[in-house]
Amino acid sequence: MTAPEPTKRCPYCAEEILAAAVKCKHCGSALPRPSVPSVATGPNSASPVLVALGICAVIGTVVLGIWCGVAGERRVAMPLSESAFLMANPSPPPADAVPPPPFDPAACKRKRASDIAETKAVVAELRKIERAASTVDRQDSDCFENSLRHMRAVDTVKARAELLQGTVLWYPLAGAVGNMRACSLSCGAHALKEWAGNKCKLAVGDLSEIDRRLPEELADNQACEDH
Repeated sequence: MTAPEPTKRCPYCAEEILAAAVKCKHCGSALPRPSVPSVATGPNSASPVLVALGICAVIGTVVLGIWCGVAGERRVAMPLSESAFLMANPSPPPADAVPPPPFDPAACKRKRASDIAETKAVVAELRKIERAASTVDRQDSDCFENSLRHMRAVDTVKARAELLQGTVLWYPLAGAVGNMRACSLSCGAHALKEWAGNKCKLAVGDLSEIDRRLPEELADNQACEDH
């Protein structure tokens, strides 16, 4: 036995009709359709659109965080990986590269002896210029002409000295050349003469330092052995 269907009264004729009826069978009036209940009601309930947007925002934030973390790890690890790869796989030398010749102690000794002999020759030339400059009369009318002649002589010696750049006595030799050139500028005002005189003393000191070290360098037989 089936249960009876629910009924209701028509709002127009007050006769009893089925609850699902949309038109009264007694008076023929059209009845209002029953309202569909809302999904959520109340002042604190969020709309479905806002809920969907919130879920999408959370998912997007998580995905973006994971992507940034992976990209950061790649940026940090990439230089290390490249460095390790280059260390493990060094680039081969060019096919036409000429290997350096093997070290020859005998050739080193010959080069060293030649450099020391040339240094002694340059020092001798600088001493000649220093003696000539020291005899110039500072009050003579030819002082400037003599000074220019001495400076040109120093420049000639300087060209020879520059070929010794990098040798063991290069630094005192370069100092002697520079001070000797300034020593030649001894004409003119009293202050200039005093400055040039000090430069002459420095040049003599540089030459004395070279003279002191020359025997030590000549006696150093291990310079070409401890390569």
